[in-house]
Amino acid sequence: IAGLLAARYSGGAAVTGSVDETAFYAPIRVGDIVTVRAGITYVSKSSMEILLDVVAGGAYGQVRHVCTAYYTYVHVDSMGRPVPVAEYVPSNDAERKLFMEGERRKQVRDEELARLKRAWLDTAEP
Repeated sequence: IAGLLAARYSGGAAVTGSVDETAFYAPIRVGDIVTVRAGITYVSKSSMEILLDVVAGGAYGQVRHVCTAYYTYVHVDSMGRPVPVAEYVPSNDAERKLFMEGERRKQVRDEELARLKRAWLDTAEP
């Protein structure tokens, strides 16, 4: 679902850049009806952060929020190179809050990626 939203928003191919923590707050039980909602929370030059919210419940039971996950997709051309996506402009306070939080998560992801690259270069054989 997240990949479909990324492709639709970017108007082309989108590849997975990262999958942040996926937290299950409650179990999904056999027989539950599961609904996954996806929404764009943050867009940078060529990447899109997509929030997945999962709710579950029985046909006659209480619906409960069971999972949240953040996926990052990168819009790429036919050669696999990142290409720009349209600017995302939040339209209300809730979207603006999600956008600011997404911006912070992107900074954390970028810092972690830089750290991993340094660690890899330090341990790579010549």
